[in-house]
Amino acid sequence: MEIEKEKQQKKEEIIIKEEEIKIEQSASDVYGLFRQKGFTKRETEIALLICKGYSNREIAEELIISETTVKKHISNIFEKTGIEKREELKNYTK
Repeated sequence: MEIEKEKQQKKEEIIIKEEEIKIEQSASDVYGLFRQKGFTKRETEIALLICKGYSNREIAEELIISETTVKKHISNIFEKTGIEKREELKNYTK
C-alpha cells in the first residue's frame, strides 16, 4: 500500500512539474509577442503582470515603481494595442 502511495505522489509531482514548464513556456511566448509588438521591456513586464491578474498597486510593489508610472505604462500599452480594458489584454495574446 505504501509503495502505491509513493508512486501516486511521484506521478503528481511529475504532473506539477510539467504544468510549471508549460506556464513558463507560455509566459516566454507571451513576452516575445509583446516585444514583437513594440512594447518596451517595462511595458512587457507590466503587461504580463496584468495578464496574471495583478492590480496597479501590486504591479507597482512588484516592480518597485509608483502607481502613477504603472498607469502611464498601461496607457502606452493600450495605445499600442488599441484595447480599452485590461481584461482585453489576455485575449490580445491569443
